[in-house]
Amino acid sequence: MWATAPATFLPPAEAATQIPARRVIDVRPARQFSGEKPSRGAKRAGRLPGAFSFPLNDAFVGHHPPLLVDRERLRERLAAGGIRPDTAVLVYDGFGTHAALARVILRDLGFADVRAIAGGFAAWDAAGLPIETP
Repeated sequence: MWATAPATFLPPAEAATQIPARRVIDVRPARQFSGEKPSRGAKRAGRLPGAFSFPLNDAFVGHHPPLLVDRERLRERLAAGGIRPDTAVLVYDGFGTHAALARVILRDLGFADVRAIAGGFAAWDAAGLPIETP
C-alpha cells in the first residue's frame, strides 16, 4: 500500500486558498493551458491564476518505454519559471492522475513541498473557482 503525506491532494476550494503562497504548475498540454482547447470534463477553458506551463510530456523522451528527461534539464526548465526545489508548489492537470505523476517527479528532483489538486482542472472548474483566459 502506498503511503501519502497528509494533505498531499487538496480539494479545489482548499487549494485556492494556498495559491498566494505557492507556485502553481499546470502539467496539461500547451493547448489546454493556453485556453485553445478546454480540458475534458471542464466547461470553461483556461488555467489557474498565475500558473506556469510545464506539460508533463516535456518531462519524457521516447515512447516505448518513455524515459524521464535528464533531471538537471528539468530543474533548469523549472528554474526558468522561477520554480526551485525550495519553492512550495501546487500542481494540477485535467483530472488529477498526471498531477500525481508530476508530484512524484518533482519530489525526485528535490522539491520538498509539492501538493496536487484533487480532481485537477475539471474539479476546479466544477467548483466555479477563478481561472485566467488568454
